[in-house]
Amino acid sequence: MSTTNSRRRAIGLLLRKSDGVTDALTFSFICIGPILNEAYVQSAIEGHGESPKEPFSWFDLAMSSNEWCSSIVGILTDVNHYLEGEDEVLAHRARQLLHREIEFTHHVSLPCVVVELKMNTNYINLAKIVHAFASAGTLSQHFWVKIPLEFADEDESWINEGDDASVPEESSWMVWNRFRSLCNHEPKIFPTLALSVNLPNETIIRRWMGEQVKCIYISPQCFISNSKGYPVMNKRHQLVVKQFMELGAQAIFDPKGLDSSANLTPYHQYIDFIQCSPFDPDIFGRDEYSGIQYTSGYEDYLQCPLQPLQDNLESHTYEVFEKDPVKYELYTDAVHAALLDMVPDEEKESRIITLMVVGAGRGPLVRSSFRAAKRADRRIKVYAIEKNTNAANTLLHLNEREWCGEVTVVNVDMRDWKAPEKADIIVSELLGSFGDNELSPECLDGAQKFLKAGGVMIPQSYDSYIAPVMSSKLYTEVRKMRDLFKNMYSNFETPYVVHMKTRYTIDTPKLVFSFVHPKEDINETNERYTVLNFRSQEECIVHGFGGYFECKLYGDIIMSILPSSFSKGMFSWFPIFFPLRDPIDIGKGQNIKAHFWRCASKSSVWYEWTISSPRSVAIHNPNGRSYTISKV
Repeated sequence: MSTTNSRRRAIGLLLRKSDGVTDALTFSFICIGPILNEAYVQSAIEGHGESPKEPFSWFDLAMSSNEWCSSIVGILTDVNHYLEGEDEVLAHRARQLLHREIEFTHHVSLPCVVVELKMNTNYINLAKIVHAFASAGTLSQHFWVKIPLEFADEDESWINEGDDASVPEESSWMVWNRFRSLCNHEPKIFPTLALSVNLPNETIIRRWMGEQVKCIYISPQCFISNSKGYPVMNKRHQLVVKQFMELGAQAIFDPKGLDSSANLTPYHQYIDFIQCSPFDPDIFGRDEYSGIQYTSGYEDYLQCPLQPLQDNLESHTYEVFEKDPVKYELYTDAVHAALLDMVPDEEKESRIITLMVVGAGRGPLVRSSFRAAKRADRRIKVYAIEKNTNAANTLLHLNEREWCGEVTVVNVDMRDWKAPEKADIIVSELLGSFGDNELSPECLDGAQKFLKAGGVMIPQSYDSYIAPVMSSKLYTEVRKMRDLFKNMYSNFETPYVVHMKTRYTIDTPKLVFSFVHPKEDINETNERYTVLNFRSQEECIVHGFGGYFECKLYGDIIMSILPSSFSKGMFSWFPIFFPLRDPIDIGKGQNIKAHFWRCASKSSVWYEWTISSPRSVAIHNPNGRSYTISKV
């Protein structure tokens, strides 16, 4: 069974009896249950005691320890109706059975066990037992909670015995969420989904993609026969299977309904074909970075935002950003358009435009400016200002080897530079994932003093956006980031740059902060406060906010990581994620009121954020106690 993040996912087989286990090992793994012998369960529930002559579970010598821990997933015996019943004697016996069953799975080192949930029933005691084992610090075993993608009226297998309701009282996601909440969002407990013949609407599928779905169960009923009699899936089933496997889910084929002599190989081969097929894995438009070479491996990986004023970037960091095929072409277009607007044809030989690149790094914007000038057939005089001495050294080499001494390289912080002349155009790339979170406003305020009246700054403006996000994966990862040397909430009061792959965006991103350059009033504050209202389409959880920016470089030339206007192919920025300490349950159609502050002191800038509806939560990062962006 695969436990890595490799692109090719394992495909398993579900069996209901232990007979023929070794024959089924042609699949990557098998899912089998129940773990306890039925006769033993019946005897124990009836109070007849244990037979010392009869085994209660599998023969552990039937396979090697390596096969048990890599090839077998066990299914727990369904005794939930006893656990939740009024007969305490039966409930006690059921608890003992489950304890024995789970302890046996530890004995044979099963990597995970399956717990199946029914609709319209309680499972509080089951959750208590599962949570007790999952939260034990010495155990690495995972629990897979099996539930349908959505309860279907015609699928009676998901209806608990004794139910007289034909319509589900709650969605399958609500059942999962209730169980997960009882288990305190334990990171070793995951949902696994059984696909139905009739798939639910796209919003419900998207919501499940905000969960860490470890496995999807695929039955023969999800297949149709092609003209040659081979099992295939319709287009929608293909796309759903493909997307879940792209997000890391493994597949289990459940042969229920097939004749015992049926050949399972065509089903196995077809599922494998789907995950290896070349069609666009981002069929729901969720991942703007899909297919970009340099983003692979960074999915759901939390990174602290850069602090370029406080820390000098290293050469390899510059190198990665310089490989962006889109960003610098957009900058070239912007400078080109500005030069054409600024210098009419009749002045192109006589007028020289003074262009300053502030925060020049290793020179990519200098190259873009020269390309723009050549394309526009205009003359420019270039200054490259860079505070990082090591990067300035690179600029000096380039000035000798590539630019023929035409660039004036200045190794100084732009805010402290005494410019010998004023610029017609100031170009910078100081944006962070949230637009202003690498202190572009503060830096460009300091540079504005050497811009001519009527001069142009590129970018001219930028806006930040946020959207409420459900992502159990990101929430789990943030929980792991606890810093013992900071306050107990520091990991949840720090924004993270992250390629958000496993997530459900609850509502459309909305505008938070805006900045324009040059400022009309240089003394205008860069502090901000905004209140935003969002609305959910389905019941869900808010784990935090995804942050984006959209930037107007010049005129109508836009550079953006906002999903609706994303600059396709650009990878220099991933979104930013503002986590919430506690997940917030949201009802269908319910309002989410978010508050965001951009705060500042003489030495730093920081963000604070909270939610006041549907319930109030503590303001995160007050006074920048957990995270600040240094001005020095």
